[in-house]
Amino acid sequence: MNLRDFFEKTSSDWVRYSKYEIKEKDGQEYITPAADSKIELYNPLDSAEDLVVDALNVGMLLCIGELNTQNRHDMLISFAQSYGLLGFMTAIPLNGNFMEYPHVFFGRNAFFDLGMMETGEYMKLFQPFGIKEGQPRDGFSLPVTLITGKTLEYSIVFSRNYSERTDWFEGVLKQFYMHFAACKGYEGTDNPALKDAYAETVSCFSEYGLGFRMGVDGKPTMVWDFNSLKMVIETIYAFLVSAADTPLRMCKRCGKAFYAKHGRSEFCSGRCRNQFNVYKSRGKK
Repeated sequence: MNLRDFFEKTSSDWVRYSKYEIKEKDGQEYITPAADSKIELYNPLDSAEDLVVDALNVGMLLCIGELNTQNRHDMLISFAQSYGLLGFMTAIPLNGNFMEYPHVFFGRNAFFDLGMMETGEYMKLFQPFGIKEGQPRDGFSLPVTLITGKTLEYSIVFSRNYSERTDWFEGVLKQFYMHFAACKGYEGTDNPALKDAYAETVSCFSEYGLGFRMGVDGKPTMVWDFNSLKMVIETIYAFLVSAADTPLRMCKRCGKAFYAKHGRSEFCSGRCRNQFNVYKSRGKK
């Protein structure tokens, strides 16, 4: 099934800001929109393949671990300016409309060992800098079109005052690439023990929050509900990596993820293909 056909009707609009920055509070780093940044509404599904490939390749560079602090910050900021923040605040809870309740409830996740948290305390985790000074006059509110059909939580997630911990941000992208490497490792080995190990890693990937609702668009229509950019990335990735023709591939030379639109290419670029052939030829000699 074609990706566009499968996700024809979605509730997936997201926001990105023109400027992001890394700020620190109480020894913890956060990535957050700059107070004077401009907001833009977009649909991540319009650039789904690029979104997934960029997320995987940022994860690869983070896994290598050779980046200095400035390079790491620049890379996270560049990703956020292209696609926005991941939306942890709405992605983690089991009760999506948690602002209507005194407590937020959590299932098994990589961020909390708690089963629940007081709602006010949970919201503070994502607004460590309070109301930022220097915001435009509309900084305390969002255009109605941004939150139409959304729960109250998105008025915070889409605001300039929203922040996400960089260690969470990086952790998700690193795990993302490690899963991709396990998928490709499983496909590339005939060793039974390795296949079992890779299969165990592959099977650990799941998304518990994906839902849908029914609407009317000339007829009863199913609409996919994505609660975060994180969920969009994970869902589209799972769709692409499990597709029959496996268009999402790992470069045989450099290890980068790339989306092969045509043929059975094994390389992300002509340069990688040429380098691989040169090294292969030297090895034979």
